Amino acid sequence: MKTNKGFIKIIIIIIIALFILSSFNIKVESIFKSAVFKENISYIWGLIMTAIKFVKGLL
Repeated sequence: MKTNKGFIKIIIIIIIALFILSSFNIKVESIFKSAVFKENISYIWGLIMTAIKFVKGLL
């Protein structure tokens, strides 16, 4: 039951976030297609992979 509540909260937060973005006339598609977004995701993914390798090295 507790996992369902968490899942429903995430769905509600996503819907509210989409509503807020649309009220400012921001298209979600344009955000995901932007070069800056892709560069940021690539950088964050690199940090995550480095952290995972570091933790695996400790084990």
